[in-house]
Amino acid sequence: MTSSQPAEGRFTVGVSRDFRDADGHNVWGDIRLSELDAAGIPWHYLPRDTGELLAPDIDGLDAVLFAGPAVTARTFDGVTRPPLLFARFGVGYDAVDLDACTRHGALVTITPDGARRPVATAALTMLLAVLHNVTAKDRLVRQGRWSEREQWMGLGLTGRRIGLLGLGNTARDLVGLLRPFDTEV
Repeated sequence: MTSSQPAEGRFTVGVSRDFRDADGHNVWGDIRLSELDAAGIPWHYLPRDTGELLAPDIDGLDAVLFAGPAVTARTFDGVTRPPLLFARFGVGYDAVDLDACTRHGALVTITPDGARRPVATAALTMLLAVLHNVTAKDRLVRQGRWSEREQWMGLGLTGRRIGLLGLGNTARDLVGLLRPFDTEV
């Protein structure tokens, strides 16, 4: 139900264009917009791909799903009917002016669990890649020099001491992923 205009008198959702690539495909995979369709809730992609949401993008919408664009005091300049909800796909409020949203009666949500496991998994992947010299070994294979692999054996992760700065959601998840390696954190 990707209408181009909000339906009069109906709850309407705008979706930021940064979810789409140049060909119009959703780069985030299935973000379950079909559930809006199934519930009969009209939605559409915002008209512009921009680093900051502005009045022409959001005026009259009831909710805005967004990933990257900032929500600032300027977002509300000239808005006659601000959204009730800004739902951010991501974590942190660094790009969201919470005071401006509060002044205009808009709720803000984030998706802390959406990034927690992927970022923790990426951190573990990088740690394993560094400890096992994966980049160097990849080069050896591609260049037909596998016989030199002894120079790049690596250290392994099992039994090592790992230091973390901070222990937020992502770091706590990383600690859980490290357990099978018998690490000291």
